Amino acid sequence: CPPLLVKLAPDLTPEELKQICSIAIDRKIDGLIISNTTIDRPSSLQSVHRSESGGLSGKALEHKATEAIRLAATYTRGSNICIIGVGGVSDGAGVYAKLRAGASLVQLYTAFVYAGPGIIRETEAQLLDLMTKDGFSSVSEVIGKDL
Repeated sequence: CPPLLVKLAPDLTPEELKQICSIAIDRKIDGLIISNTTIDRPSSLQSVHRSESGGLSGKALEHKATEAIRLAATYTRGSNICIIGVGGVSDGAGVYAKLRAGASLVQLYTAFVYAGPGIIRETEAQLLDLMTKDGFSSVSEVIGKDL
């Protein structure tokens, strides 16, 4: 069977997320993609579209998604579930935060759309600088460091 990944919203309560993680472990789900878009509108959002309904993506989602990753990584600790960190990643610091929160893989999408392909090399260089500064020599050393 191909790997099965489940994409979760960052709007789940900690208890809901814990229940889903427990089911994912029991059902041997291969991974969790955290997070989908949010229905929240943070007070920092300055868009003229702030009052529109629907899922919000991009930078405004960053901290909420990272916290959901941290919780899911805590709830799935010791299992074989891979966590893919998604939401608001626009630079090496964003990748680093999601790795430290427990993501094994990180997706950069909205920033890629707006900044173009050059953002990949730039993000990689920033990530390597942060890792070196903190004494890490590989990404695997960083994963879950803040748990």
